[in-house]
Amino acid sequence: MRLFGLIFHLLLAVVTSGWSQEARRVEVSMDCREGIGLIPSVWRGGATTDGVLPVGLELKTVRLGPNMVRTVWATKLAGGDYSWSDLDSRLDTLASAGIDVILAVPVPGGEALVDLWPELVYDLASRTHKKVGRFEIFQGEEVTGNARYLEFYESAVWAIYRANARARIGGPGTMWPGETLSALISQCTELDLPLNFVSWGVRLNQISDLTDSMADARELLRENRLSSRPG
Repeated sequence: MRLFGLIFHLLLAVVTSGWSQEARRVEVSMDCREGIGLIPSVWRGGATTDGVLPVGLELKTVRLGPNMVRTVWATKLAGGDYSWSDLDSRLDTLASAGIDVILAVPVPGGEALVDLWPELVYDLASRTHKKVGRFEIFQGEEVTGNARYLEFYESAVWAIYRANARARIGGPGTMWPGETLSALISQCTELDLPLNFVSWGVRLNQISDLTDSMADARELLRENRLSSRPG
């Protein structure tokens, strides 16, 4: 049986005013790295944000939430140019600090972007791939049904690989428990699509919520044979 070395990036959700005082939500990114005898390492220095970056925290990883990319695309979809300034500024800041970036790329909920999606993703990856460690193809609440998400994931893979054939791609970023993670792993196995990491969110009502979600993801990875590059 193939064994997967797993590196967990635990990303606590933050808001612009600081750490949330509500029930703690954790974004988890698990690398699907093949190997034998690799010991998982847990990185607690992480945060996810759509706004101002957290101050005074020693971070190793930051996940830039989907609203960052939505802002970039909004003006383009309105007939203008891309709004790169905020995203460029944050990526420059993070790169200068040596922080690894996970960039959430939101799958659109409506039909209007179906034809434009590959171009939007390609332009985004072309602009950012030197400063982004991972592209997370993110399924938000506005996306209904796994079939739509999986179609957009496959399209995004090829768009990102056109920009950078060494890019690391994963998803879906949905809340645990749910069916999308299992569906994504199964499709990537069946179609020999790359899936460098899997991601999900979990609200910590008790610590077992986190460990149970990790165990579920680990088991799904063990049951499937994943490719790291398209055939």
